[in-house]
Amino acid sequence: MEKFYLDSIAGYEAEKQELAKIIDIFARYNEYGERGARLPKGLILSGEPGIGKTLFAKVLATELDAPFFYVDGSELADHKGIRKLKAVFARAKKVAPSVIFIDELNTFVGDCYYKTDLTKRNLSALLKLIDGMDGSEGVLVVGASSDKDLLDSALLRSGRMDKHICLYAPDKAGRTAILRHYLDALDPVPEGIDCTLLAEQIAGMNGADIKTMVNEAVAESIFSDTPLTNEMLLEQANKILHCDINRESSDKDMLLVATHMLGHLAVSRELRHTYDEVSMRFESEVSANASIRSLFTVPDDEDEDASLVITMDDRSVLLDKVAVLLGGMAAEEMLLGGTFTDLAEDLTSATQLINIAFANGLFGWRYLNTDTYYYIEISEQKLDETERLREKLLEEQYTRAKRIVQAHAGSIARLRAAFLKTKTLSRSEVENAFAD
Repeated sequence: MEKFYLDSIAGYEAEKQELAKIIDIFARYNEYGERGARLPKGLILSGEPGIGKTLFAKVLATELDAPFFYVDGSELADHKGIRKLKAVFARAKKVAPSVIFIDELNTFVGDCYYKTDLTKRNLSALLKLIDGMDGSEGVLVVGASSDKDLLDSALLRSGRMDKHICLYAPDKAGRTAILRHYLDALDPVPEGIDCTLLAEQIAGMNGADIKTMVNEAVAESIFSDTPLTNEMLLEQANKILHCDINRESSDKDMLLVATHMLGHLAVSRELRHTYDEVSMRFESEVSANASIRSLFTVPDDEDEDASLVITMDDRSVLLDKVAVLLGGMAAEEMLLGGTFTDLAEDLTSATQLINIAFANGLFGWRYLNTDTYYYIEISEQKLDETERLREKLLEEQYTRAKRIVQAHAGSIARLRAAFLKTKTLSRSEVENAFAD
């Protein structure tokens, strides 16, 4: 088996620290046991596919210089699975300290919501095998799960698989480290690659994605007999993120999405002086909208007491948020001559914010929430007055958003052109465009 060490893992500093503790415990498990420390029996590695769960397990085995028993959970999901697993545990105990790695654990033991008779028996057998170890045998059971929350609580309770390392998509620093790790492994090491800039532009990619990106870009470089460049790497990143190397989004749809999201961003930057890490892609319109919406406190439509939500914002801050929500629609009208995308969610959220302002008394007692919850009769005149004010506020903030979009039309156009070319934007690109 190929050797992997802690240094083989780029990024994930906090997760590596936790892994290092487990490695030290098992490297000196006799000493820990003699001093009264209970040795862990099991570890759950959770995270999306490709995030590095198997790599973490192999690092455990390598650093411990211990036998590594790999078990595919799907291969155990039959009537012979329990017998196979018992045989693995017996072999692992003979050569302890050792690591048993059960990949795709959910397929073997089912989930907490639905179990077949077979997965119930599998879970019961696994629990008995883990309980049968006294903690001094030096066997660590590692399970990989794409969703730890679906595992039965009996498996995760203290004394069983109670060590948990959750792996998430790396942050910018982690992506930079992973990218540099794979580039430094090339021969010769390419020059002129800006890992920090690329890391900004590949938000959401995990270690496996970055490895594939580098490999595909190197293959393209060899095929075309040209040096590896930032553009080559970014092109491959876009293909991976689009999930289909042959699919191209229509230019019109790309233009609409870029214009809409940059409208949100321009107004947010002007009024709120903040925005999340920018990584706009066509497929990510929903998540990009969610990023914009994360700046606000907007209750769910299904919340019966939505109008009673208390916000710490004063009236001006709340109206700024309304303007940002209308920034996408403003950009479409000002820069494209009309509105084209589905604006229902933006308009609903903006209206909800105004309703919150009414409910919190930010526009005076006359517009407080006075529905039948408070046993107060509402006159038609009062309802009309409230509705007229709501429309007036929306119109005012929409006009405000359009003015801001118009003032930054040049910056938005430059950013939109860059986005249509690369399908992504970095924070530095945004700052430079607005600074001009």
